[in-house]
Amino acid sequence: MIDQIANALRFDIIFRRLRPRERLVEGDLTERFSVGRYVIRSLPSVSVRSMRSL
Repeated sequence: MIDQIANALRFDIIFRRLRPRERLVEGDLTERFSVGRYVIRSLPSVSVRSMRSL
């Protein structure tokens, strides 16, 4: 689940659905992906790990 959300956000960034420096609001993300706050809060660690593997 967490990896799917991280991939969806990466996709949004790559295809410019999210603008540079756009603020990601926790409440909006929990609603969009139908998950709890704890899932959204764990995303930064997933994103950092995946970027290091590139």
